[in-house]
Formats: sequence, C-alpha cells, structure tokens
Amino acid sequence: MPRRCAHHDGDRLGRDRGHHENFDAEAYLAAVEKFHATHSQLVPTMFVRLLKLPAEIRAKYTFSLRGAIHAAAPCPVEIKQQMIDWWVRS
Repeated sequence: MPRRCAHHDGDRLGRDRGHHENFDAEAYLAAVEKFHATHSQLVPTMFVRLLKLPAEIRAKYTFSLRGAIHAAAPCPVEIKQQMIDWWVRS
C-alpha cells in the first residue's frame, strides 16, 4: 500500500504529497482524515498549534498517521510528550 502524506498533490513515485503556504492546525487534521495520510513531516511550531486546538476539535477527526517526522528545530520534551500521548491514544 502506498504511503500517503498529509497534503495532496503527487510526486514522481506516484505517492500523494503536498504542502501549504500557511499551517492551519484544523485543516491539517482534516487533510489527514480526508486523504487517509499515513506519514507526515512537521516542525515543533506545528505541534504547538495542534496542541492548542480545543479537545473537541482534535477528537472529531479520524487519525490515520502511522509515522511522523519532526525537523527544522529542536522540540521541547514536554511538547513531544504531549503529541505522543495524544497520537498513541488515537
């Protein structure tokens, strides 16, 4: 089964992928759900924005990610732990 990334266009290997100019946390969750994304690359700032969403917003989306990579900056341990706690429960 091909890997699906969180945003949608397409690459030379036939996988779905993409990016957005500005990160919208809820739109990200909607894209993960809509495209059944299995992998994603994020930066710590995106984690913070996702964690700031109200619990009822985070809970309304189906979570399909099996892997996530974070890059570009160090991630504070407490932020990473909150993301792990949320995503492991999903």
